[in-house]
Amino acid sequence: EYNSNFEIDEAKSIMPPTDGKSWQRWDNSTYQGMSLLATTFLLNRFSYSMVWCNKVNCIGVRDEALGVPLRRAAVEFHGPRLDQHKCDDQRREMAMIDVSGKWNGDSDNGKG
Repeated sequence: EYNSNFEIDEAKSIMPPTDGKSWQRWDNSTYQGMSLLATTFLLNRFSYSMVWCNKVNCIGVRDEALGVPLRRAAVEFHGPRLDQHKCDDQRREMAMIDVSGKWNGDSDNGKG
């Protein structure tokens, strides 16, 4: 599952819990999940190819099962936004995910 409310060029995810254990429950806002681009980076990191997406879900298939890695651009899977949830009025920080599919501690400083 990914969050379709991000722009296609944003590789973001919710921040990991500060205590390293407990994740906050979803509060019905757009502060949840990760962007389509972050999903693509994460799948590629673990040798999966994205093969299908709708507004909330993506399917990745192991590269070895496909016989070749398929590295299609995230924009090919980008569709309409799912604007059914309220904005994050707390303006929480989002983790910036790099092209290797990792979070290196950078955030968007709550810019959404």
